[in-house]
Amino acid sequence: MLNEDCLPFELRSPISTDHKGLSAFSLAAVEKLHIQKVLNYTQGNKAEAARLLEIGIATLYRKIEEYKIK
Repeated sequence: MLNEDCLPFELRSPISTDHKGLSAFSLAAVEKLHIQKVLNYTQGNKAEAARLLEIGIATLYRKIEEYKIK
């Protein structure tokens, strides 16, 4: 039987964000979390993060602003 314990930790409870209604199941919340993890991995190197995410640097900056990523 599938239940909440079967899900990865990140998906077990809603992600706290500035966007109303975002939950761990929303694409935006998952995208925000992934961008944060890649930025942590690259130690804040946005050019490298954009390369790893396979998006343009302008897109990364727009998403950082949109999701209020610090």
